[in-house]
Amino acid sequence: MPHVVPVIAFLCARERFFVYNKDRNSSILGGVAMKFVIDQDYHIHSKLSPCSNDPLQTVDAILAYGEKAGMKDIVVTDHFWDKSVPTPKPFWSGFDLIEQNLPLPQGEHTRFHFGCEADMDRFSVIGFNRKNADRLEFIIVPINHLHFNDYTIAPCDFDDLKRRADCYVQRFWNFLQMDYPFRKMGIAHLTDGLVAGGMKNGTFENHLAILDMVSDDTFRILFEQVSERGLGVELNVATERYEGANRERMLRPYRIAKACGCKFYTGSDAHHPAGFESGLRHMHDMVAWLDLDEEDKFKPFG
Repeated sequence: MPHVVPVIAFLCARERFFVYNKDRNSSILGGVAMKFVIDQDYHIHSKLSPCSNDPLQTVDAILAYGEKAGMKDIVVTDHFWDKSVPTPKPFWSGFDLIEQNLPLPQGEHTRFHFGCEADMDRFSVIGFNRKNADRLEFIIVPINHLHFNDYTIAPCDFDDLKRRADCYVQRFWNFLQMDYPFRKMGIAHLTDGLVAGGMKNGTFENHLAILDMVSDDTFRILFEQVSERGLGVELNVATERYEGANRERMLRPYRIAKACGCKFYTGSDAHHPAGFESGLRHMHDMVAWLDLDEEDKFKPFG
């Protein structure tokens, strides 16, 4: 049985890489729902993303992480703005940059997919076209990227919490009305602090205050659309920052999404090799806090 040793070695390497909670993420038998198994990372940046620019964050290093962590599928999602899509303030590089990672290496146990993080400008234009969308296996859109003054948000709205909340909802809604291949798309870091990024006198409280301004009914309308269109909702939160009431404030949108039948995927958002381990901790926390099982998982790759 020559295949046994490599498989055991692979499993041992995975166990050494992070503390794996078997009760939280174990498969079970007898018709009982399986707990959500963390075997996917659909949000990873390589050295080609300007916000990474780390020579150690190569596709080979990313694949090695996937193999160690027991990932079934991983996606490289570098930032880009397609040069064929007009925008008043182009920020990211074009498709010709991110495709430098191709062809992607493949692992013995991990499938490596080519994706992107495509931004939305303040006019709700998203920076990719149909031609390149067909070449991408997965696309994430950060509706909460409101830290780019005059690019993703108008200057008159930049330092006002209520206007930011309104902008967040409007961007979310506008995105859902577009004609895109939603079955291979996800909503990136839905509750991240970037929704309040760059504000004068910025505090940790600001992003939670913005989320609080979005009512349960509004979130419900949005997530019913997400569920209907088949998008994934990303679990990507720096969980160590949230305790007590603040944790519940952050989790509220995800709980509503779950109640609406939305599907979730995990993403480390790693920009550097050190980001993988913390990303895994965050994934485990979010899956546990939301009490997710395999039926809640977004599975664009089967």
